[in-house]
Amino acid sequence: MLKIISYLTIIIFIIGGCSKKTYNTLPDNTLNETDNKVIRGTTLLSESERKKIASIVEVAPKKIVNDELYALIYKWLNVPYLYGGEDKYGIDCSAMTKIVFNDIYKIVLPRTSNQMFWSKNVNRFKKKRFLKEGDLVFFRIDKEKTISHVGVYLQNNKFFSSNVTGGVQIADLSSPYWAERYIASGRIKAKQNNID
Repeated sequence: MLKIISYLTIIIFIIGGCSKKTYNTLPDNTLNETDNKVIRGTTLLSESERKKIASIVEVAPKKIVNDELYALIYKWLNVPYLYGGEDKYGIDCSAMTKIVFNDIYKIVLPRTSNQMFWSKNVNRFKKKRFLKEGDLVFFRIDKEKTISHVGVYLQNNKFFSSNVTGGVQIADLSSPYWAERYIASGRIKAKQNNID
């Protein structure tokens, strides 16, 4: 009887280990050695959605590989901006960033962009050439605050956030408006589930 239970346990373990999953990566070699590669289980984006996102990011559709991330982005595009908002009736930049990190990377971020910036679990850096998909990008929009806006870097100099004008959208870091207000970027330190 004990042998049968042992065999059944091994069989269940082997079958469970072969199931398809979609893995997300945070772009930090300490988090995942595959460095930005995503193993696709099921496709979450239709081809037309993939083409639309690729067009906005200005890359070939084959470069849109993190289906979970881009499917979430697609669902939130054009939701209006609302300071303090946290749902599809209106959302602000830090709430949108929190949703991305919670739903895609299973990481809980602080509520405000300033708290995210100063978190001990965020490695801050200035040079944009080091940016990778999933990094935080910080801006100073309100002159009374050090950091007053945050978004999630995608690729090709594009980032995702909720903006006062335009609501939830993909914007370009090199546009004059964002380039002038850019302060720094941040990458979550390895193996963080809750950021404070």
